[in-house]
Amino acid sequence: MLPHLECLVSAADKLNLRYDYVDKNHDFVKIYTKKGTLNFIKNVTSFNSEDVSKICTDKSFTRQVLQSVINMPKTKDYIDPLIAQEYKSYTEFKSYEEVARDIEANFNFPIIIKPNSKTRGIHVYKAYNYNDILDSVQKIFNQNQINYDYLLLAQECLEIKEEYRVVIFNQRIVLNYLKDNSKAVFTDNLSPLHWDNSKAVEVTDLEFNQKVQEFIDPIFEKLNVIFAGLDIIIDINGEWWLIEINTFPGFKKFLENNPKSRLIKMYEEILKSY
Repeated sequence: MLPHLECLVSAADKLNLRYDYVDKNHDFVKIYTKKGTLNFIKNVTSFNSEDVSKICTDKSFTRQVLQSVINMPKTKDYIDPLIAQEYKSYTEFKSYEEVARDIEANFNFPIIIKPNSKTRGIHVYKAYNYNDILDSVQKIFNQNQINYDYLLLAQECLEIKEEYRVVIFNQRIVLNYLKDNSKAVFTDNLSPLHWDNSKAVEVTDLEFNQKVQEFIDPIFEKLNVIFAGLDIIIDINGEWWLIEINTFPGFKKFLENNPKSRLIKMYEEILKSY
């Protein structure tokens, strides 16, 4: 059984809510509430509608929906120029080299190059020159590898002071933690919590969390996301940025660095609303 689901079940026990395990590994939990049945399947929940989950999984869609109401990094989309023939009408460039040259022309170095729909920092690169861009483009658009994505994003590289994962439920923060890599060693993944010896440090400062809440509030005018993890960066100039929204947040790293009781409390807060 996944550790975060153990915490979920503990919260249900505390609230005297009935639940069933659907599969033998207990990775699919049904919880019965006065308002109906809630399904928790690994990291998938009943909370978000299918369209909202699709928007959040697709970083390009997320940006197009939200960029008018919240600060997000400058980003440009690029479709694989060698995509299947039936989709050729969507392409703007004829080769990887043309894609790389356009990225170079539109951004200052260093540049972040990443897939549109992947998670956990997979195939996210920092390019310092044209050859780095071309190499990143070729890796993301390699149709023979399992993490192929037909759409990549070129994005301005922020000078990060701090990065946070902010977990929300019903438009309110239920958990916030710093992705602390101040004493970590970089491996090959730009995502801070994938560095060796990185830490997930809970933020309990009420005043700071109120500032975070005020920053994210405009999101809900445009997107009815119920449960998600928001990645938020504060740069060296003190400017705040929304990077992406994950409607299937995982808590593995948080539970490595924090007591289970904290996640149980989060789930209690969520389940009480049902």
